[in-house]
Amino acid sequence: MSAFQNEARKPVLVLYPAEKFGETALASIRLIPTATSLFNISKLNMQRNNIRALNRAADATPMYNSSILEDMVLEENSKFVSSTFHEWKELGEALILLKVWARQRSSIYSHDCVSGYLLSTILAYLATVSGKNRVSKSMNTIQICRHTLDFIGMQCFATFCRVH
Repeated sequence: MSAFQNEARKPVLVLYPAEKFGETALASIRLIPTATSLFNISKLNMQRNNIRALNRAADATPMYNSSILEDMVLEENSKFVSSTFHEWKELGEALILLKVWARQRSSIYSHDCVSGYLLSTILAYLATVSGKNRVSKSMNTIQICRHTLDFIGMQCFATFCRVH
């Protein structure tokens, strides 16, 4: 057993196929459970409360909602990110630099914080029309990093996640 993005609430079954008992496997297979149609997407709005507790106010649960939504669209997002990064060397290099940046701030492996997966989806989004093509193939690695950090810095994430 393992955890997806080091989050204990997202189990991953890791299989190590070996030809003979006791032999070390050369590869592993990761089975990641996803529930593509279990919840109504409109109920996962960031302003909704989806955790009911006795004697507590019905505050919004954006982290819980986004975690469920992430699980529901994991395969689609993976294909989207892969197709965006395919044959775009500078985008991949920018992702590495952004992961180093996040790691230096000790947030990349913290629970409910910036992860490599989140950084890759932000980069892929910024390269789309809905992301206003803030990142383009004419940019070099440093320019892509700067635009991504500008985007992260200008968003109002403070209400949805902790800032370190």
